[in-house]
Amino acid sequence: MGSRAGGLFRGALVWCCLAAISRPAPSAAGDCGGARPCGCGDRVVQSTILADDLGPCPGDGLRLVAGVSLDGGGHAIRGSKPVDTAGVIVTERAAGAFVQNLEVSGFERGIRLVGARGAQLSNVRSHHNGDRRTRVGYGIDLAGGSSGNRIERCRIHDNADEGVHFGTASAGNKLLHSEIADNFRENVYFLESSGNVVEDCDVRGGGNDSFYVKNSRGTVIARNRVGDRPLTVRGSSSGTVLSDNRIEGTGILVTDYRDKKTGELLVPARTAIRGGRISNRRACVRAEAGSGTTIESVELDCPDDVSVAGGASVTGIGCRLTVRCDGPGEVLSAPAGALESVASGRDAGSALAVSSVVRTCGSGAATPREAGTVEGARGSRPAGSGVERPPGSERGRARRRAR
Repeated sequence: MGSRAGGLFRGALVWCCLAAISRPAPSAAGDCGGARPCGCGDRVVQSTILADDLGPCPGDGLRLVAGVSLDGGGHAIRGSKPVDTAGVIVTERAAGAFVQNLEVSGFERGIRLVGARGAQLSNVRSHHNGDRRTRVGYGIDLAGGSSGNRIERCRIHDNADEGVHFGTASAGNKLLHSEIADNFRENVYFLESSGNVVEDCDVRGGGNDSFYVKNSRGTVIARNRVGDRPLTVRGSSSGTVLSDNRIEGTGILVTDYRDKKTGELLVPARTAIRGGRISNRRACVRAEAGSGTTIESVELDCPDDVSVAGGASVTGIGCRLTVRCDGPGEVLSAPAGALESVASGRDAGSALAVSSVVRTCGSGAATPREAGTVEGARGSRPAGSGVERPPGSERGRARRRAR
């Protein structure tokens, strides 16, 4: 009996070993698309529609290496390792690629464009990406000088660091008609980029900033609905245009940045705030540094229209401003159309001549709210009108992060 049992055991063991040897090994990542279904880590070389969810993937999800269409069909790509991974990677070889109808979560970066040109993302939901412990990870990352890409009708939320990251040398990209909310640090971050545009989006919640424009040129942020966290322009950013935005429960901050490598103090230049509305419980616009900041045709509903410090210079164009001094700075008044005349070279001397100083702030402590008279299209508000505020009230600066 014991001998028979032993023989049966040995036979079963041999059968299991043979079965293990004959079982096909998991296929390595390869090319997919067209008639070939995609698996985790595959390269998409032909247009495809996902038939089912993908993952959880231990590494990257899918990599587009040609200008093809990846249609998620309403399915999701999920990752299991939020470190050094991406749900969808669009490479420089995938010019004109199109990604749509897809949900991505659980990677370090949900969608990553690396040197991509002319790609489009539409109806993509990228959420809960990144490492929650280290706070590293983005919903959508435009890296490697990605340019001319279009992101629209997307939802980017609850990512470990930033929602959308316009990285170094990214240029001419557009983010349109999307919802960016509740990302841990910044909802939208521009870093050493140029000519990027965000229009007609809902941007709310988040930890530090709704928008964070740092050392970037020609950024355009227009017709967005912004709430909860400030819109910050920082460092050597120049030619930033903030147009026709509706900003509720927060304001705009223009401030400096000291470069960690060189020690140089970088300040913004030519920040233009035009149209729209700002409603806040403190100053609508806080200019802590910078030159050439202008405010034109904006509906301002705040205790102070503008506060200045750090030697900042602000000009109200065709509007009336109340000024609070939080440090040294200057607020000017100019009639409507003055800057256009200067920029075009037409009657520049006359345009500058009619500019007047509304308020010059010294280096002392903050002063009570002062309403300076600014002549313009909406008439003037007499000095001293409005409610006086005691020194130190509604003060404090937004926390700075050297990032």
